[in-house]
Amino acid sequence: MDTGIEEAWKRLSLTTEEDTVVECEDEIVDECSEQITLCLWGKLHTEGYFNMNVMKTVFKNVWKPSRGVIICDLDKNLFAFQFFSPADSDYILNKGPLAFDGNTLLLRKITGYEQSSKVQFTHARFWVKAIDVPPIKQTSTFVKILGYNKSNLLCAADKSINFQVDVDVTKLLRRGMKVMMKGKPIRISFKYVKLPEFCYGCGRLVHILSIYEEAKEVDEDSNLPYGDWLHGSPIKPTRRNAEARK
Repeated sequence: MDTGIEEAWKRLSLTTEEDTVVECEDEIVDECSEQITLCLWGKLHTEGYFNMNVMKTVFKNVWKPSRGVIICDLDKNLFAFQFFSPADSDYILNKGPLAFDGNTLLLRKITGYEQSSKVQFTHARFWVKAIDVPPIKQTSTFVKILGYNKSNLLCAADKSINFQVDVDVTKLLRRGMKVMMKGKPIRISFKYVKLPEFCYGCGRLVHILSIYEEAKEVDEDSNLPYGDWLHGSPIKPTRRNAEARK
């Protein structure tokens, strides 16, 4: 629902009929419930303009779902993706990160009980590379120690471990963290595969430095807290799967 309409409703004096709450029993299962399970909410993580028709064409051509997809405009920068196969919807939801014109596509499963205007888009799925991790710690258990619980984990030939996680786009990108190893703290750096444009000034994905609200105070030669060094190279997994070394 348009936010202007929603605010208008709050100011209106409702009639008794309009203000009456109608019971809707949970036992009533709509005939379209099966189709709903194959739907995804979608939103581009951007504050700028983009061509919706071009976006829909690009996604259809790139995804090539086996049984097709219908993309519906629900509101400005709010979409519903109707798939017709569980394999297709699951693949797109777990593929991540997905992007159009440098902007990340945020996706959510549709439960069927939420209003589209109330859906919160806060996470995007990325492959994260933890750099220079000691071999003995290249395990899923170590990934959980880092604060991530996803089980999708790969080792790589470049001394990194790679794990797929849902990154909170409302927060600053994590550049790494310190862990205690044999009584000595070591720093583990993070890189993000297919990371879209983001602000080198504040570390957020929603905008770039040119429109950063404090950009006028940042000199081009300054040492910015974030940079292109957060971009991770494509993953080249080894035959050894770290998941087996829990």
